[in-house]
Order: sequence, then structure tokens, then C-alpha cells
Amino acid sequence: MPHAESAPIVVEAEHGIHARPAAALADTARRFKSTITISGASGRSADAKSVVALLGLEIERGDAIRITARGLDANEAKEALESAAGKAFGLAENQAATRTAVAPRPILPAQPEQEEAGIFRGVSASPALAVGRVARLLQPVVKVKEYGADATVERNKLHEAVAVTRSELDAEAAAAGNGQSEILVAHRILLEDPQLLTEAENWIGQGKSAGWAWQTAAHGCAERIKSLKSGVLAGRAADIPRPCRTSY
Repeated sequence: MPHAESAPIVVEAEHGIHARPAAALADTARRFKSTITISGASGRSADAKSVVALLGLEIERGDAIRITARGLDANEAKEALESAAGKAFGLAENQAATRTAVAPRPILPAQPEQEEAGIFRGVSASPALAVGRVARLLQPVVKVKEYGADATVERNKLHEAVAVTRSELDAEAAAAGNGQSEILVAHRILLEDPQLLTEAENWIGQGKSAGWAWQTAAHGCAERIKSLKSGVLAGRAADIPRPCRTSY
């Protein structure tokens, strides 16, 4: 089987491979049939088509990664990923970052035992001071039945819900400005994360409903992201999307 491997690529972005660079790599990798992995200095590797898996590598600024592709279009895939990597976290982004103020170290989300009445702890997005009312947004939990019908029926329901949500995200991205559009596109890429979908389908194979399978898989992926040592990456757990259909 054809095989292609890149030279070591140094990550220059200030926050390493965070959500958007990971989404850019995954989006590029999914255009090819080859199996593509990205490995870090620790020796661990991840599926380049999965944002969740890439974030789990916890690649920081200054770390080197290597792209490996295996398949009929391995060379094309490797070259495309190298180009995407250069744009997502290459030297140009690093130079732009050095011309701006350095953001303070992100504050990790508070653990339950650290919570104090009237105090909300979050993740710092940029250096600034703001005065105003604070609103805490809570995501409602959609109640779904645990067990489903035939596995084929439930898988069809799952993929239909994902397709509907993708269409809505694409429509919102098309109508949004550049910055907001990039975020919505990243959400769409997360929505179709192969690790997330595989986990949901595995639950369906055990007799669970599409809604229960998705909620459980999404919760598991979110918890893994929350456990990352980087506050910037851990804060992305809230980005794990949920299909809009509630009548699973």
C-alpha cells in the first residue's frame, strides 16, 4: 500500500493545535481516502480526520508533528495536510501573534469544590477589562428514551439528524461574517467527527436509541476534552454539537 510521511513540522501557533487548526486539518484530511495520522513528540498518534482525537494529542507551541498517510492517494494527502498545517499554525500566524499583546494564562474551569457563591470562573479569551452584567448560559438536557427500535432504523435517524444540523450550520455560516463563519464551520466539522459518530453507532449496535447514543457519545468526547491540561483546549468541550432533532 502506498505510504507517505512528512518531515517534522514545528507548530508555531501561540496555543498549539487548538480547535480551529484541528478542524482545518480534519476538514482537509477527510477529502482523501487514505488513512492519515498525525503523531507528536510523545510518540502518540491520532486520526487526522477527527478533531476530538487531534485535540487529545495536546500539541503545544514549539512541538513537532509528523503526518503519515497510507493509501492510494497518500502522496496527495500528505502534501495537502502539509499545506493546511502551514496555514493553520505556521510561522505567519506566529509572527502576527507576536505583534499583539500576550493574553494572560487562561483560567481553568473551577472544580466543584472550588466554587464560591457569586463567583463564576471561566476561560480567558483575550486581555481586557469589561464591566457589566454576567449571564450564565446553561444548555438544556433533551430527554430521550434509552432503548431504540431496529439498529438500522436508529442509525438512519442519527444520520438524518446530523444532516439536518449540518444544513443549518452551513446556512448560518453563509450568512455570517468571516469570524463567525469560521467558528460555525468548525462546529460543522466537529459534528461529523468520525470518533464521535463511531461511538454513537456502537451504542446503537447495543440496542440504544439514536438520541441516547448521541448524547452519551457527545458527553464522553466532551469529558475527554475537559480533562486536557490546557485551559484553552478544555474550554472547547462546550463546542461538541448536538443534532437539532429531538424526536429520535
